[in-house]
Amino acid sequence: MHSLFSHFQPPTTTPSSHIQPQQEQQQPQEASQSHHPDDYDHPPLPYRTQQPPPLSPTREELLHAAQAFCNAFAASTPTGTLLSNHFTRRRRNILVHEHGLAQLAPFLGRQFRGPEGLDQYLSVMAECVSHEGMRFTDYAVDAEARRVGVRGQARFTWKNTGQVWDEDFYYVLGFDGEARVEKYEIWADSGAAWLASRGEL
Repeated sequence: MHSLFSHFQPPTTTPSSHIQPQQEQQQPQEASQSHHPDDYDHPPLPYRTQQPPPLSPTREELLHAAQAFCNAFAASTPTGTLLSNHFTRRRRNILVHEHGLAQLAPFLGRQFRGPEGLDQYLSVMAECVSHEGMRFTDYAVDAEARRVGVRGQARFTWKNTGQVWDEDFYYVLGFDGEARVEKYEIWADSGAAWLASRGEL
């Protein structure tokens, strides 16, 4: 610990005739009053470590964000634009998962993570199927969990076989504090996709 008297050098001689008794009594007391760096005026510790409160999008903000995302997807918006306009800025948090058995289609039953995963999922989907007449209804918002569920409808075509089917499917979108998509989950008719890929629909 640093002392205020660390550089004090005692005199080589101490003539008693020049030292007052009061001074002799005060010197040990002053030497004991060394200061710790935290004794000075600093902001209180809680203030220095305080973090900003997490953002909490409103129900209306989440609904608007979900509608904008679904409309962009229905319009076959390029992946780069989807990523920039709708997905979280914390790119590593992006997760895309279409539920189903992985052996039925190359985009099923896998977790696609980050911007590379999003691009891979959408690229594989585009290679396999096309869609038309896509529309979304029945939005359900859970503002506390920052999630939105929505039902979609479209006509799909498996490109290699040309087989076509109409389908209802479901999205569950998880959002970050800025109301941007962080988790994109899909439930669809994987059996129809599998049969169409084999030309057996």
